[in-house]
Amino acid sequence: STQAIKQDPVCSIVCTHHMRRVFSRAFFTVPYLTVVRCLDCEPRITGVIDGPLEGGTPKAVELYFPCTVTNASSYSVGSARDGLASSGPDTSLSGCIHAGSFVYVASEEVGFQHWFDSAPDFIGAAAAVDGNDAVELFKDGVAIDVFGIVGVDGTKTLWEYMDGWAYRSLNIGASNGSFAIAEWTFSGKNALDGDDSNAESYNPFPVASYRMPTGALLPAAAATCAPDTTSDAAACLPRLTGVAHANVGEGGPLGVVEVFFPCKVDDAGIYSLGSANDGAGSSGPETSLGGCIDAGNFVYVSNDRAKFALSLGSEPVFVGTAADIDGNDALELFKSGAVIDSFGIVGVDGTGEPWEYSTRWAYREDKTGPNRSVFSPEQWTWGSGTAGSAHLASFPARTFRAPVSSPAEACPVLAGAAAAQEQGAVPVLYIVVVGSLACALCLALWTVCKVLSRRARGNQSDSHGNSPKSARHFCPDRPATVGRPVEGDPCPKSPRESARGASGSWQSGGAAGPARPNSDMSRVEWEGQTWQDQRTSV
Repeated sequence: STQAIKQDPVCSIVCTHHMRRVFSRAFFTVPYLTVVRCLDCEPRITGVIDGPLEGGTPKAVELYFPCTVTNASSYSVGSARDGLASSGPDTSLSGCIHAGSFVYVASEEVGFQHWFDSAPDFIGAAAAVDGNDAVELFKDGVAIDVFGIVGVDGTKTLWEYMDGWAYRSLNIGASNGSFAIAEWTFSGKNALDGDDSNAESYNPFPVASYRMPTGALLPAAAATCAPDTTSDAAACLPRLTGVAHANVGEGGPLGVVEVFFPCKVDDAGIYSLGSANDGAGSSGPETSLGGCIDAGNFVYVSNDRAKFALSLGSEPVFVGTAADIDGNDALELFKSGAVIDSFGIVGVDGTGEPWEYSTRWAYREDKTGPNRSVFSPEQWTWGSGTAGSAHLASFPARTFRAPVSSPAEACPVLAGAAAAQEQGAVPVLYIVVVGSLACALCLALWTVCKVLSRRARGNQSDSHGNSPKSARHFCPDRPATVGRPVEGDPCPKSPRESARGASGSWQSGGAAGPARPNSDMSRVEWEGQTWQDQRTSV
């Protein structure tokens, strides 16, 4: 064990730190604790998948890094195919990998991108598995973790994962090179057949869901990756800008986290928040964000909607367990499972530490961050503590200023209108749309009523059994008449017309009546004569 510590500087940091913390004796050694501590900080295989898409893709391996590795080139992945012996390291990793990160090695990119809607971190032959192959993780050429049994064809075994996946059980550490099937969960053979993506699968691969073993102790201070704050990509990354803890009302405390978005994000679902509670290791992504977020917007995550509204006078955008914090907990902001910003030190209980925020708040200085897993206390300001929620009145919400000017690009109008409505405003667009729909509905109802009214009138009959439409005839030399039409004569004569004399005058009781009205007389004048036509009221 002593030799192992000397050869592994990361293990040396871990073991020495915790021996001093627990036993308060710098040179007190316990071999068992030494071995466990070294394993806790090593990366491990957490998942393997053999997909159902064309060519059996995606074929991939998920790795988890509990501690930051400044140079991952010492780690590599290999696979033992079809029962053959170990092929040794096939695909090497590289770069600086942050503590709490999940890394994905795939056989190709197209199928992986289609299935997971994200790109793999590394591409190599080591991930070209067929559901019956073992997978190994190496450090400097020595296997430190394994899935499956090397030298055994996994076909028809309990660990076969053809067209399916296998995932490491929660709170299970690295295997140190030996495989224990009880430490894994399996989807079952052909479980993914017919599925087109992980999001739509009935039995999806549990992406980035692994959690560190209960009680795992990680170093309070270890190697870190240098933050990238110079590139445009880094300047556009969201960052943690505020955190607060308050005892409000009954029940548990209120937790508040403020996140600032310098640039527009069409789909914030790739971002998530996690908390490392009471000095434990990273919990990984816990509460996912979502939707389109405009440039320059502040997003709030809380553990209690009602208490947040009572304390800050508005509602949080997201509610989740990541904000269930006690003032001594570290926070991490993730993008696609990788840490892009943090507050506090993961693996350290903040009680009594300079960054503790119990019953108070902490707020980020302007034009700083994001710092990935590197926490810089000089970039933060702390408010005074109080016994209740009164201190939240001084919480400097929405005051952070970004290091670069935010682009003018904005989310679609409807998303902005919904945001305005959430803040109590009445969107003009909604008024126009609702008003137009109401007018269209009224016009449609009026048209229906008009058609029904015409049909109703068309079903009525006069005293002769004729409908109004069929009984009325236009005669050019006199007003329209009402009566039963005579065969061959669409304009039947009235009794008064039948009594007309040959001279063309109208007869009334044997006396000559007035002359037949000419075409210049109005209908009213004509009907004012003594002639009485047989007519039916309609």
